Amino acid sequence: MYRRRHPPPMRRHGGTTTSRTNNQDDDDDNEDDGFSFLGYHRHHQQKPFLRRIFLGLWFLLVAVIATALVHQELSSAPDCWEQGLYFGSIALALVILLGLAFLLYDKGNAHNAIVPSSIDDDASHQPIQHQQGHNSTNLSKVDNSILNGRTSSDTTRTTLPPTPPPPSARKGGSDEETNNNENDDFEDDDGVSIVTPTITATTTHRDNTTSSSPTTTTAAVAEYFPSTTILFADIVGFTAWSSIRDPYQVFTLLETIYDAFDSMAEQKSVFKVETIGDCWVGATGIPKPQKDHAVIMATFSRRCLDKVLTLLGELEETLGPGTSDLGMRFGLHSGPIIGGMLRGSKCRYQLFGDTMNVASRIESTSVKNKIHLSEQTADSLMSAGKGDWIERRSRKILAKGKGELQTFWLTTDGPKHLSPQVKMALPAISKFLQKAKIEPAFCEKKIVGDVKGRVERLVDYNVKVMERLLKRVTASRRHNHGEALFFVEQVVASYSPGTILKEAQGDVPFLPGWKRYNDPTDDVGLEQVVTRQLHLLVSKIAESYRDLPFHCFEHASHTTLSVTKLLASLEATLAAFGSQDTENWDNRVNKRVCEMLTHPMSQFTLFFASMIHDAEYEVPNFQLVKEGSDIAKTYKNKSCAEQNSIHSAWKLLMQPCFRELRACLFQSREELQLFRSLLVKSVMATDIWDMEQVSDRECRWEQVLDALQQGPEADEKGVDELASRKAALVAEYLIQISDVSHTTQHSNVYEKWNKLLFKEMFLGYKTGRGFNNPTDTWYNGELKFFDGHVIPLAKRLCECHVFRASAEICLTNAINNRRKWEEKGNSTMQEYLTLYDTKSAIATSISDQVRRVPSTCSHIKQGEEEN
Repeated sequence: MYRRRHPPPMRRHGGTTTSRTNNQDDDDDNEDDGFSFLGYHRHHQQKPFLRRIFLGLWFLLVAVIATALVHQELSSAPDCWEQGLYFGSIALALVILLGLAFLLYDKGNAHNAIVPSSIDDDASHQPIQHQQGHNSTNLSKVDNSILNGRTSSDTTRTTLPPTPPPPSARKGGSDEETNNNENDDFEDDDGVSIVTPTITATTTHRDNTTSSSPTTTTAAVAEYFPSTTILFADIVGFTAWSSIRDPYQVFTLLETIYDAFDSMAEQKSVFKVETIGDCWVGATGIPKPQKDHAVIMATFSRRCLDKVLTLLGELEETLGPGTSDLGMRFGLHSGPIIGGMLRGSKCRYQLFGDTMNVASRIESTSVKNKIHLSEQTADSLMSAGKGDWIERRSRKILAKGKGELQTFWLTTDGPKHLSPQVKMALPAISKFLQKAKIEPAFCEKKIVGDVKGRVERLVDYNVKVMERLLKRVTASRRHNHGEALFFVEQVVASYSPGTILKEAQGDVPFLPGWKRYNDPTDDVGLEQVVTRQLHLLVSKIAESYRDLPFHCFEHASHTTLSVTKLLASLEATLAAFGSQDTENWDNRVNKRVCEMLTHPMSQFTLFFASMIHDAEYEVPNFQLVKEGSDIAKTYKNKSCAEQNSIHSAWKLLMQPCFRELRACLFQSREELQLFRSLLVKSVMATDIWDMEQVSDRECRWEQVLDALQQGPEADEKGVDELASRKAALVAEYLIQISDVSHTTQHSNVYEKWNKLLFKEMFLGYKTGRGFNNPTDTWYNGELKFFDGHVIPLAKRLCECHVFRASAEICLTNAINNRRKWEEKGNSTMQEYLTLYDTKSAIATSISDQVRRVPSTCSHIKQGEEEN
């Protein structure tokens, strides 16, 4: 419908309306703009009709003068009088046309005659209403300079009644009410109906005089929405997960998940409100009313849950172990809210009201991978004929400020990533658990978790890291040795299971530091055969790990993640030293230590050692010796499990099927010797119960400290020798702290792995392969383990002076975890006993049945057998 446009005393900038005080007009009289030389000032903008007449007369005068000058110039020639008159007329016509065009294309018309002014911060505002169908996201484009602008000369205080907007100004008002307000509203091009109320303002002038006059103020952008559904979605386990990740990994997770949410929200007409940390907030019923807002949000929540479970599994390949353990909890509540633009330095559209508070409480009382509904949302779904979507929660929740609330669950079809066989087995397994009186939470991970897929994802993660390190190894070389394969076979023949202990006592021949460029791996590529062999190698290493709760391939991947983070700290320390040599003796040694350990071959070796350090682990060393196993006899009852892991991994790497991989990895005798010696020394260091090794390590550390205190040596050879000895010790400490990294990380991480370790020890005791019942000594044993190994080891990392803040974080977390275990360890032990003691046999049977899946590389092994 056509609206009459009256010249309103306002101008709209970036989605807001602005006003202007009289004193500002007086101040502008002295300002000079493009027309000041004509005697035209800005205050003439208040009279657009006079402005047009003034400009028209001015251009007419210019046209007459120009025509006269042209006529006089041309008429001076005797034969050119008629020609001069002709050209003069043309010039006059052109000037007149230009003047008319300027008047027609006048941007300073009545609708844009007012410039922005200031309003007082504590002034009340009336809401600006939106037409139906207008997208409220455009409100975020408000010009901050207009919202916060103020002048120092005047202060305008505006007092508005705190009453809600009339129904005619809201969405959904009748046509009659809307038509009655046509004289007060004007509609701009983007379809936003702006209410411009005239109110009485008290203006204080420079001479301290006051005057009351009708003026127009900037109105707040806000509206009341009576029927909406709010969604809060939070990532479960995010805090603990992010504490052991690099910042770019944290943002990769959030961006991947929330970009998917944003895309689905656009498809389902869900309005995204904001993200608060790791929480995503959305709403339906705004900015356009939706009759089925609860149904839309319930459908959207189901899609989000299914999507996030799929993404977490995929992201584990790039973000490392533990990513698929994350989950999402959802909370939905329906009710009225107020939405508006909260203006300020970072203005944005926000929602307010009790509905937002209740939705947050519903989300916080939900559980992992469940969609929690309030009673109001459940009623809305039942009214829409979706009563089969909801399930009453067995117990009421206690919400802060609300008391007890009856809530509901939104039923789901289950994660789509499960196979049809597992989905069909879920009801039978749940019924069996109820008969056996076993809590579903005990076997939840075993039923829902796709073990085969998880191991494959962890394999892909480790392969990607090793590919990046192998590219660095290739980039660090200056020459390519053609005799690589020949000498490798010769050197390999000299290694045998009986030489591991002797090698562990020797020095590590570190390679000299290499010049690292910004990203040397960009221009380096690996052959496809090398990549395939690397993937096959990691897959076979994963197969060598037994299906134990703690000493499994997932724990090995958790160790590699810690090693990667500590190596990044060494690189940061090296970058802080700079390219120039320092005169400080300690700094010179520490810089050489960082150069040796950040060499690509050293990093590759440490990563490989952390991945294979528990390969083929079955029971602790004391149990192997007690049983008189073949492994104990082969390795003379000394660090049996560690020596066996080294020998099996080395034997695997030297198989003929990895010939091209070895040729890429070892291209000089020095590289092979570094790999072997550092591998042996690192894995052997994980046997923290061998007192002979512990004593030898402490003795070597004291020697390094004494050498540092004695001062600089005569030549650089002394610096390199001392740095090499210290680097070997730092590598051993790095592997040790990574092996027990769960004790130096977030408390949730510690509780998870401590529980799994207790389970492994308890099940071993029940099956007759344990030394004693862990329930008798576990509480005090954990305290002694913190005091005797973890905390001193974290302090030793700080004393190395090469790990920067990472060492301090490890020490702080270790102390906090010890304190929490001392406070809550007894109650935690009772939970362990309740969980594992009387139900261990049944739980073991269920675990064997559910987790009976093909091995990670069964397809590879099957292909080899067929060939």
